[in-house]
Formats: sequence, C-alpha cells, structure tokens
Amino acid sequence: MKDIDWSEAPDGTTHFWPGLFLLDGWYKVLEGDVWVYDNGWVKSRVVLSDINTDYLIKRPESWGGETHPPVGTVCEVRLTCSDLWGKARIKYITKTTCVFVYVFEDDPDELEEYSVATCYLKFRPIKTPEQLALEEREKITDEMYGFTRVKMIPAEVDIQREVCDDLYTAGYRLTGEK
Repeated sequence: MKDIDWSEAPDGTTHFWPGLFLLDGWYKVLEGDVWVYDNGWVKSRVVLSDINTDYLIKRPESWGGETHPPVGTVCEVRLTCSDLWGKARIKYITKTTCVFVYVFEDDPDELEEYSVATCYLKFRPIKTPEQLALEEREKITDEMYGFTRVKMIPAEVDIQREVCDDLYTAGYRLTGEK
C-alpha cells in the first residue's frame, strides 16, 4: 500500500480508501453516509454499514507532541541516545514498537523504513516556518545582547534586550566580527 499524504486531502476528508473494491481515494463519512471526492464531494450509493471498514483508513487526529504520534503523522523523530532529529512518517506505533519511514527532502522517492522499540524514540511536531523564524530571531538578538552587555541594574537589562530586539526589527545584524 502506498503512503498516504494527508496534506493533499481535500477539505472535509475523514478517511482514505486504498482501492480494493471501491476507488482508491479520499472519502468523507458523515452519520453513516459515504461521500467520495471526485473534483468535489459526491454522495455515494454505498452506506457505511455495507462496506468492510477494516480497509477504510481514518484521518489521523492532529497531534501536538504530548503523546506518541498517530499513524500517518509526519513528524520529527530521534533516538534517545542521539541529538539528531529526522523527518519521518509513522506507519505503525504501539507502546512497544514503532515503524517509521524517513522522509528525505532532496529525494522523496528514497525511503528508509525502520522498526524500533518505542521507548528508544523521541517525537516532536515539525516546526512551522514561523516557529523557525522566531527561534532565529531570538538566537540573533541573544548574540547581540551578549555582545553589547555591560553591568546594569535588572531594569536596564530589560531595556537593553528591547533595544537589541528593535535593532533586529530595523534590519541590523552582527557581522561575525567581534
């Protein structure tokens, strides 16, 4: 079965069908009625009670990082003995075992599948571009603050941090020369 890219799912999608008896594709199940996506949602003549739901794959719930990620989630994963995070798609997970596929940005067709004891893994959601930009901003303003810091009373420290933040907003950056 192919990996499901839920980011490509149309709005309202609740399930994916891997193409056994019905067409491979996106489905929406509402109160027992089955809707098929075909350039728009079309109500199927088939009702949920008429089909074998073992093959109907439910869309993963949104995941905030506080528990193990649901199957189908693309997240960052690392071994507990390592500091290196990698982007991965979760294929199977229980309290004891996790099967995941590394996702390579430069070659999406290259797949490396791993099965690892869940207790040896750490998971976190992929950071948004906004989160990455904020981290970069904080790192640079902290460097600026460290470069310009002099002994001050605590109230002046806050003012100096604000000045560094304002300089960043205005486009000033350290050149690397100290």
